[in-house]
Amino acid sequence: MKNIQQHRIDAILNKKYNYPTYGELTRKEFIHIVKWNGGACYEQSYADRDKEEKERQWVSKNAFYIPFGNPCHPQTIDYNERKAALKEGYKKIVYSAQIPMPGMGKPLIISITKTEYEYWQSL
Repeated sequence: MKNIQQHRIDAILNKKYNYPTYGELTRKEFIHIVKWNGGACYEQSYADRDKEEKERQWVSKNAFYIPFGNPCHPQTIDYNERKAALKEGYKKIVYSAQIPMPGMGKPLIISITKTEYEYWQSL
């Protein structure tokens, strides 16, 4: 018997889309076709500037309202964790697939979901 997570994955992969040059296929069929035709998928990590700016604004806005005299206070702990995470920087992971296009010089690069990426890697 399948668990709920597997049902969600199946629902995502069995959804039909209209792909250029391939027609209407499910995501699963599309991944199989592209992989067997020499396609590749990869993940890239980028700095998430929007989230960094949002956190920077939150830290500067709340700096005067945090009870720093009590290091065990939940607001102080939250503030210190957010400030430390802001120093490390936030990353955004983007998943992409390279689709070979015969007759064209460059391969087509499309954005894919994490579920599609993980399914691609499992093949």
